[in-house]
Amino acid sequence: MRGFKSHDAAARFCREHGELRDLLRPRRRHNQIVPASLRRSRFTKAAQIALDIMRAA
Repeated sequence: MRGFKSHDAAARFCREHGELRDLLRPRRRHNQIVPASLRRSRFTKAAQIALDIMRAA
């Protein structure tokens, strides 16, 4: 379980990690070119949302 004390803690981490990964992952279609500036601005916005959620928790 890689350092987790219980199965519930490991499951909670995996669930939250998946949600955060989905939030920060760039969304695009197959072979669609997305400019780096657009990717950066989307990532910055998503990261700010994630930080706000973590601060509120």
